[in-house]
Formats: sequence, C-alpha cells, structure tokens
Amino acid sequence: AAIGRIGRLLSAAGERDREKKALLEAMKPYLSPKRREKMDKAMKLARLAGLAGIAAAEFGLGEKEEGDV
Repeated sequence: AAIGRIGRLLSAAGERDREKKALLEAMKPYLSPKRREKMDKAMKLARLAGLAGIAAAEFGLGEKEEGDV
C-alpha cells in the first residue's frame, strides 16, 4: 500500500507544474551562471515542498481535528 502511495505522489508532483517548469527552463540560457544555479536550487526546493504537501495530504498530516489546539 505504501509503494502505491509513493507512486501516486511522484506522478502527481510530476504532472502538476510542467508548464511552469518549461517556462523557467526556457529562461535559463539568458541568465548568468550564478542565477542559473540559484534557479536550479529554487526549483528543487519547490519540488520538495510540493512533494511534502502532497504527502501530507495523502497521509492525513497537517489536518486539525476537533479539540486540537
């Protein structure tokens, strides 16, 4: 069951922002090497944050129940 969840997480993360990623990748040749590195790092962080959000939703994390403070 966990393997199925992981597969769904990865496919959902890969499909969500393809157009945005394509736009950023198209901009890279016009950036300085330093800015390219920064963009690459930012894209990796955004992907990880997206995966974390999907995982939290999939596993029911981050939802407050009645009585929680």
